[in-house]
Amino acid sequence: MFFEPAPTRFDLNFRLLGVWVRVHPMHWVFSAILGLGFCRGTAEVLIWVICVFLSILLHEMGHLMAMRLFGSDGHIVLYSFGGLAVPYHHLPNRWQRIAVSFAGPLVQLILYGLIKLFLIWVAWKEFDLSEKAWFTLGVLIFINLYWAILNLFPIWPLDGGQMCRELFTWFSRRSGVRASLMLSIAVSGILAIHYLAAYFGQSLFPILGSGGLYTILLFGSLAFGSVTALKQDAAIHREWNDEPWRDPDDDGEAWKR
Repeated sequence: MFFEPAPTRFDLNFRLLGVWVRVHPMHWVFSAILGLGFCRGTAEVLIWVICVFLSILLHEMGHLMAMRLFGSDGHIVLYSFGGLAVPYHHLPNRWQRIAVSFAGPLVQLILYGLIKLFLIWVAWKEFDLSEKAWFTLGVLIFINLYWAILNLFPIWPLDGGQMCRELFTWFSRRSGVRASLMLSIAVSGILAIHYLAAYFGQSLFPILGSGGLYTILLFGSLAFGSVTALKQDAAIHREWNDEPWRDPDDDGEAWKR
């Protein structure tokens, strides 16, 4: 579910700061479904969908701007489960790949900080904002704080999971991928169980709050995906074990990283 979906004739296509952006129609559908648990009425659902679109687009633009800083480029796809910044060239240096992964959540956290400063200014000036304005700001705060933090969890293939893999393979090229996937399975599995229990009123970790069926599906899918990736990694290593003279993780370019 974290691969680029095939184009459709219903896609929205446009350029932003020279970056090609494609919005799959299921992005709007899933955003609206997700917002049903938070919104009252059509107007609030519409505000929610717009805030999700802008926040995810900002997140992916953060990745793309970081890529450009390091001499690469790419395009953006927004789809059902979020967004993808698809690079055109592989960055050779580990620290660059980590920086690109971190750039998306970082931009969201910066926006969150700016909104909080704006609210302090509003309180100081004693401005009277409308109910819809308060709702919009609340949605932006929620998405750009909690979703950014979620993306930093060490779960593959979220941004935190990609950074975790880079760090683990830095210490051990042979077992780093396996270790990062095992951590991903543990974290995503615990979160899936927590939100499933919270759905039935038995929260395991109250600080994490409660989510709906989408949250359960998300973390369950992430756990399943990590298990599948771990099996694939094990198969690759079993295949390479038939040629013990060659390191399966050695591509001759490790010295550059």
